Amino acid sequence: MPNNRSVYIISLCVVFFSVSFRSYAQTEKGAPETRGEYAMVAYISGGFGYYATKAGTPVAVTAKTSRLGPASTIRILWHPDHLLRVGFETGHMTFYSYTIKDSTGKSGRSSLTGIPLLLVASMPVTARLNAFFGTGFFSMSTNLDYAGQKTAAHKLGVGWMLAASYVHPLNERMGLGTELKWMDAAETGDASVCIQLQLVWKFLTW
Repeated sequence: MPNNRSVYIISLCVVFFSVSFRSYAQTEKGAPETRGEYAMVAYISGGFGYYATKAGTPVAVTAKTSRLGPASTIRILWHPDHLLRVGFETGHMTFYSYTIKDSTGKSGRSSLTGIPLLLVASMPVTARLNAFFGTGFFSMSTNLDYAGQKTAAHKLGVGWMLAASYVHPLNERMGLGTELKWMDAAETGDASVCIQLQLVWKFLTW
């Protein structure tokens, strides 16, 4: 079950989404006919995450744990002509992995991976600094490769994300930046701090 802190943050995200969409709808209803540029923007990120909670390694065998794992995400946001931006984020990340060796000398490897499926909202803090927050689900997988046999177990649970990015514009449509992110699979109690390089691409405008 998710802890109280995670439930509280997820609830705040849901409330913010609801209030933001209501405010946007009211603004659109009373807005003049002229408006600014709308755009669809892709945020393509890759880097590493550091597992921030206790790894669930077995106690009956010798295990060597790695808290570092690759983390890649893609986020598609709608940028309207006002501050609030909304969209969707997914990707793939390794929370942690470990190698094991039992008393007979047999070795194996296990890893915990996740696929985020998040509704995301964003607001610019400055011209180049942006804040992101999202809530949704994590598809978690425990993968084991031991003595020539491979198995995997899967679980879908609620989760959330907080992030901040700094983007340097390359031209009118593209930018390059870095992002610091907290990824929390709240239901399973797994979380990582991620640092990623990011390509920002405004691929559609109208």
